[in-house]
Amino acid sequence: MTRTVTVTFRNALRFAAVTVVGIAKEAGYSPVTWDLYLNRRAPTPASALALARALDTRAETLREHAGRLRSAVGEPASRVR
Repeated sequence: MTRTVTVTFRNALRFAAVTVVGIAKEAGYSPVTWDLYLNRRAPTPASALALARALDTRAETLREHAGRLRSAVGEPASRVR
């Protein structure tokens, strides 16, 4: 693989591998709070909306990474959205 493909692949894979800590921070919440929501109590409506926004943002960035990977290997952009 070329260096461009390797770097693009590694960047995409690092971003794609999310943790509860990572997504909590992306949503502007404490990881401890989200651990409570995950294991002990129901999430608040505000935290559910914050997660939805963080997931939307993450999905857009994942699509960008996918496009960069396709470009790096010379495949046309996907029409899937």
